Amino acid sequence: MFRRAVALTTLSAFLLSTWSCSVHQRIPMLPETLVKHGDVVGLKRILTISGGRIEFSTGVPAQITKDRIVVTHPEATVRVSEADLQKALEGNPLSVSQLLTKDGAEFSGEVVARAAGTITLRALRVVVPMSEVDQVSIEKLDKGKVFLVTLGIAAVAFVSIVAVALATKESCPFVYSYDGSTYMLDGEPYGGATSPGLKRTDWDGLKYLKEVGGEYRFKVTNEVDETQYTDELKLVVVDHPRGVSVVADERGVLHSVTAPVPPVRAFETRGRDIRSYVNEDDWVSWRSADRDMDPEAASGTKEKLVFEFPKPAGAKRAKLVFDGGNTLWASQMVKGFLALRGRDLGEYYASLSTPGPALLSLLSWNLREELYRMNIRVSTTTGWTSKGSVAGGGPFVSRARVYTLDIADVPGDVLRIELTPAIGFWMINHLAVDYSDDLAVTAQEIEAARAVDSRGVDIRPLLAATDNRFFAMPETGDSADVVFNAPPRADGLERTVILKTNGYYDIHMGSLGEPRPDILARVRTEPGYAVRYAWGEYRKWLVEQQAGATR
Repeated sequence: MFRRAVALTTLSAFLLSTWSCSVHQRIPMLPETLVKHGDVVGLKRILTISGGRIEFSTGVPAQITKDRIVVTHPEATVRVSEADLQKALEGNPLSVSQLLTKDGAEFSGEVVARAAGTITLRALRVVVPMSEVDQVSIEKLDKGKVFLVTLGIAAVAFVSIVAVALATKESCPFVYSYDGSTYMLDGEPYGGATSPGLKRTDWDGLKYLKEVGGEYRFKVTNEVDETQYTDELKLVVVDHPRGVSVVADERGVLHSVTAPVPPVRAFETRGRDIRSYVNEDDWVSWRSADRDMDPEAASGTKEKLVFEFPKPAGAKRAKLVFDGGNTLWASQMVKGFLALRGRDLGEYYASLSTPGPALLSLLSWNLREELYRMNIRVSTTTGWTSKGSVAGGGPFVSRARVYTLDIADVPGDVLRIELTPAIGFWMINHLAVDYSDDLAVTAQEIEAARAVDSRGVDIRPLLAATDNRFFAMPETGDSADVVFNAPPRADGLERTVILKTNGYYDIHMGSLGEPRPDILARVRTEPGYAVRYAWGEYRKWLVEQQAGATR
């Protein structure tokens, strides 16, 4: 039983993440409710093991026990799929006393609507067996800002893990977009750029941003124990035909996505069908199953995921839309791996400041181990062939990127793509392929009209260009308000707004001890050892958390 608990809790901690940043903070959390003093934390959505989805209209308090999740709230409006019911409703009743799903979830309340296979009810009471829960989505409200975080079942069972996950804001700067009523977490730029030599530019689509009074408004915050250096922050405003999406690649090149095709088959190492996790851009993401997270049972350190897409005759090029990122423990292990260098860390950072052996070794290690960058392999006439790689990132904000693949050597009418993520280090929200040619779009890059930090200093000149003049946030709680004037939009066109950022951050490592060359050598040279070392470090952390929860 303890071994299963370890595996499940490992799963939850691996579920969320960014590419790096690092600090765990303990915050008070009552075992019987998802409410933190000073903030509001509420249950938003539940995914069951069989794929059933229960969604609340707003975050609601939930009682958590080892056996079940109970929601008792007078204004809990719930949406549930009619296909998930144990017995479908007959006719169109205005009210019911109780509904029961195939997963054993119970609803008591009044049905208020039925449409498109979905039942909406005002539920006075919802009970879901813990044994049937796969993931939950938590809504956190803090000082007028909102973010959503998805947790594995163990994070619900071990409430201290929930507390740690919610307090571990590991995304470098957080960028909150104003949606007309509140600020929603909408960006986590330059994850993994932990030194000046790794400084980079990101282009990320914004999901929640709305034009209000002719303006686009943002809050940029530092919520972790590090110093963040933002060199540039702009918007790329793209007007395009209706029904077309525009997504940037890692270089900032814009691609139109006209007819995205989800995989017709998608399966993981042990043959499990994972289409319900990856076929839609939603809150549900694939991640390693609990059995694969058990270090005593795992036969290897990588998954094997295969995705099959229909391929038009004569297609020579495909645009892969990949929406995914790294997990929480993967991000924590960035700091863990850096700490192995001890007092030599500054010297290592210096070695990365210019192109050379150290930087090339880091890039090569990333591609070999596939912890923070993952190979894209395609089935061709000569076997599985590497066609590029995808970057990590995430977890609170997962954003799509486009990767253009040469498929001239792919036979037949099926495009097969293989991904081999390191076990426990990745989550994947959505995959699709688009074969259309890129359309001409109107794009303009705009600077901030106003930008003031939390001390009242005008920082607009610092954000205008990548020129090594940084807006620095050295302390947790530092922030800035940034406003852009929205350009006029042509009639009949839709608009996509992309956040362009350049920067890096410095993790506050604290006191560093002696280097660990023995472990470092194995991490660098022994395939798979980095994952095994991460498992070992997680087990140590887990014991500490469980001990703290019993005190």
